[in-house]
Amino acid sequence: MPTMPTDLMTGLRDIFATYFDTDGLTDFALALGVDYEDIPGSTKKAKARELALYLWRHSMLPALAETGPAERPDIDWSLLEPYAPLAPKPADNGSAPPATRLDFTDIQKLLPVLSAYPLFQTPDGRNTVLAISGVAPFVNLDLNGSAQQVASSLLVKLNEFGEIAPSDTAIGRLLAFIAADGALPPAHREVIAAVAAKYNLAIG
Repeated sequence: MPTMPTDLMTGLRDIFATYFDTDGLTDFALALGVDYEDIPGSTKKAKARELALYLWRHSMLPALAETGPAERPDIDWSLLEPYAPLAPKPADNGSAPPATRLDFTDIQKLLPVLSAYPLFQTPDGRNTVLAISGVAPFVNLDLNGSAQQVASSLLVKLNEFGEIAPSDTAIGRLLAFIAADGALPPAHREVIAAVAAKYNLAIG
């Protein structure tokens, strides 16, 4: 799992320790679905640091980026902007906005494609895929384990993240990277192309 950036960790720690008393932080953690009593640390500052690390390890920064401003609009949460999920774009001319998340059935179709991808067979190779495809900043994932396990977790997490920018999704970036591999089996390329067309994902 990638290490949490130091500036992000210290920034969140300082926010939690400065703007919340113990009861307030307990309630705030509860709003995020975290039991504050389970967070280690003997002082408020130590628990604030561990809470920041917990949220990073469990890929909860997008939830924090939504809950923080909603619960405490008086706090500057701008350090979380890279992790905030974007709101759906309004429909144009009465048409529905394009879906930014895939159905579970389509995730299942992509699973064998990603798990069989040669570069996805080792943790180092998986890290390379995440880095080169440009999705590493959007997902915190243990890259150890079987290719199928890691592929399943990655697809689900990228799908949950949704849109990064207009017409740019996390899962679309991953599919574009794989589709650009000239050695990709034609059957796998067809699966990616069909899913991309269904959700209007730019992969070419």
